[in-house]
Amino acid sequence: MKKKHKQLILTLTSLTGGIGFGLLICFLLFPPKKTIVQSSVQETTTSQSALVETDSQEPNSVPTDLHEIVQLESVSEQRIALYQMLENKSGEQIAELLESTLTFDSSENLYSAQRILFAELVRVEPEKALELIWETERTRWGTLLDEVAIHWGLEAPTEALTAFASLKEPWKGRAIKTFFQYQQSLNESELADLTDSLNLTNYFAHWAYEIELAQVLHEPRSAFKLTLEADISAFQKNRVLSRITRHWIEQTRTDDIKAKLNLVFEVLGDTRGFWDPVVTEIAKLNPSYVWEQLTAMSQEIQTRFGRSVFNVWVESDPEAALLAITDPEYLDSNDGNMSYMLYPWVRAISDRFLEHISLIPEDEKQSAIRIAVNHLASSLPPEEVLTLLAQLRERGFDTSEATDSFVQIWSRNDALAAVEWVVQNMELGRYDGSWMLNYAIDELTIVDPDKAMELALEQPVNSGMDYAVVNKLLREGDFEKALALAPKVRVLQWYEPIYNRVAYFYIGEGKIEEALALEEKVEDSEKPRFYQNLVWNWLYSDADSFLENLPNFPTSEIRAIVSAEAIRTQQFSDFLTEKELEFVRSFVPNESD
Repeated sequence: MKKKHKQLILTLTSLTGGIGFGLLICFLLFPPKKTIVQSSVQETTTSQSALVETDSQEPNSVPTDLHEIVQLESVSEQRIALYQMLENKSGEQIAELLESTLTFDSSENLYSAQRILFAELVRVEPEKALELIWETERTRWGTLLDEVAIHWGLEAPTEALTAFASLKEPWKGRAIKTFFQYQQSLNESELADLTDSLNLTNYFAHWAYEIELAQVLHEPRSAFKLTLEADISAFQKNRVLSRITRHWIEQTRTDDIKAKLNLVFEVLGDTRGFWDPVVTEIAKLNPSYVWEQLTAMSQEIQTRFGRSVFNVWVESDPEAALLAITDPEYLDSNDGNMSYMLYPWVRAISDRFLEHISLIPEDEKQSAIRIAVNHLASSLPPEEVLTLLAQLRERGFDTSEATDSFVQIWSRNDALAAVEWVVQNMELGRYDGSWMLNYAIDELTIVDPDKAMELALEQPVNSGMDYAVVNKLLREGDFEKALALAPKVRVLQWYEPIYNRVAYFYIGEGKIEEALALEEKVEDSEKPRFYQNLVWNWLYSDADSFLENLPNFPTSEIRAIVSAEAIRTQQFSDFLTEKELEFVRSFVPNESD
């Protein structure tokens, strides 16, 4: 761990001590909220006082039945009754009481009672308490895990952290984070050693980073730099950068946009997009005003931050946003950004696309139509999207690209319906509809290969769609169905023979015997070509197997043809050693002389 992290943690520990340390971290890092975790430690000190209170209660006034206790409306009365019941109880007995509450009807009263039972059980049987968490309602897991992490971590930190290390995410991360926040039994060095021994160094480093971040949160430049250097994921960095920016905006003026953007550019401008969450938060203040300020800055800053501001603006006022980026003066200096800006704008107005299409520059209309159709295809029935495409065609727009793209999306959800529509409307797609038909049949092959082959065979021979059906099955790993349909594939001179294609996939799967067995399905005149076509993939996948099988090929002619092909392949690869190459040459008469 960095020295400054150690110094920081030791300083915080000496200043705060005990439970105050955990509360300080919660206050610094998280927005104030009334949580069970924050009040949990207080339970430690209330049990004794609750027991004292019972001395002043009339003997008959305190319920002794757990179900009756849970139903008590008064929290203090419930607590008094519970602690009286728990007095001198063993861990096993407390666990039995807690388990019995799992059958009670859900209520706030039940939750408060379970909290007390968990807090008491974790002091005597922490492993059992952790085990019982997962038998409660799922919505309670986080809160109860916090209880266990706090109390067990205070009583037996090594055992607690060891147990938390074996949990699955997100519970592992939550338990460890809570453990760190309330830890006071181990010093910083001991904690670092323990996390290292449990392979939890990254959790510890993240916690230390957040402590340091809390100290510089009021200095955005330092906070941004610290976050960039932190050993956390890009996703986490983006979230923290947003949080830093929101805090920055809350604490400073909101009319100094240029100064803010300049600072962001200085610190984050050369990063791989880490400026985006920051600029996005700034833009939320007033996107049109932020855009106005941005366009008065350097071209480099405009290019870097323009999309982030525009994406925010387009959500609140798409018409004004589009007018801004289609302004001639803006286009002259930012023409290359238009296509990037168009995407969020079209998505924002896609349900009113026909009303706004006239605003789009002519050379961008084709892309805009495709973007709108793709976006709507995920939320509208196919019939409504097809109606929109028809309306666009009536207005004279070319929708072939958008139609192809829509069929691609439609096919994933209802391949048969898509195919049936396509075969009746081939003229509406590009390349006479062949592209969208290919894609639709490809998807249909997954759900109904027989129907896909039937429709493929209705297409012209040179479409190759029947071949594509078998090829799709091979890519999906369905060799049995591929072999069953392979005899139906029509021969195309420029296509690899279908059984060679099957053999190619067999070899890729290491199924050499199955690949060679396909020779029986090939005409005698085609067998030399069958073996020859196996060479490259076989050498690439398993050269040892190739060399082992080479002497066993049916005829000397086939062995010579295959060996010659292997020698040619070696000229463009290094699949074989020199000794292996000499072995291969021995099967080619001219080579061995």
